[in-house]
Amino acid sequence: MKNKKIITLSTIFIVLTLSIMLSTSASALVLDSVQTIPLEIAPGESAVIELVVENDLNKDVEDLSISLDLSSELLPFAPFGKGISKFLDELDEDDSEKFNFEIIASPDAELGIYKIPVKMKYKEKNEEEFKEEESLIGIAINSEAELGINLKKPYLIKGKKEKILVEVINKGLSKVKFLEMSVSIDNLKGIKFLSQTNKYIGDIDSDDFDDAEFELIANENAPSQTNLVVLLKYRDSSNKEFIKTETLNLRLYSNEEAIKLELISQDNTVLYVCIVAILIVAFIIYKVIKRRKLKRAIKR
Repeated sequence: MKNKKIITLSTIFIVLTLSIMLSTSASALVLDSVQTIPLEIAPGESAVIELVVENDLNKDVEDLSISLDLSSELLPFAPFGKGISKFLDELDEDDSEKFNFEIIASPDAELGIYKIPVKMKYKEKNEEEFKEEESLIGIAINSEAELGINLKKPYLIKGKKEKILVEVINKGLSKVKFLEMSVSIDNLKGIKFLSQTNKYIGDIDSDDFDDAEFELIANENAPSQTNLVVLLKYRDSSNKEFIKTETLNLRLYSNEEAIKLELISQDNTVLYVCIVAILIVAFIIYKVIKRRKLKRAIKR
């Protein structure tokens, strides 16, 4: 599985662009190259689409207009800046020209690849009739996943089996897939994991969270604090692989310290047992004394 090729949005974008170039190679005007800067657009962000048009015809062309057709309701884009139509008086044979278009993606755009029609209108030199060409370009909308890591209970009580819960929050727009978590401790002196240190979590949608539980025990010789190192390995919605590492502070308290800090309540079981035992003994003594007094009274 690891050797399997993963097709990302960027790869699909390149393949789609090559297809466009091949499909238009027989036309008078060819989209020689298509580039988006940046390569992927995040929702709510703007980008520049750079188109290079080449004249492969055996004649010069004139009155060239080129535009992006964003009229479809399925396209989450709008013109940004100087508009989506460009004009050129003349384009000589075998010559090329670069056209830049600035667009902005809708803030609530879904991640994916969108095909935008490119329309070109021109006439060959010394001809009266206009010709029209139409091509498609692929634009990728994507956003890097943004993960937050939180330690729900950032302490251990020495001498006790303790469970810690590591929470992962997806604060980004991209879905997180195939999330794996592994944890380690900087200084394992006096600390031992009782559970596996690797957990598979799976998928986390945008604005959602999940967690993983680990069990440890620390003896009395363990340090008062250490670092829990959390490593996350995951893929975003375009199957790009990411690795994120974060270090979290972990405190270790003795039982007495934990009681003082009111992290745990004091165990008064022994005290309660002693009180009950004293009351029972006192009751027995009381009954014995009362019985003796009663016997004395009868003898008199």
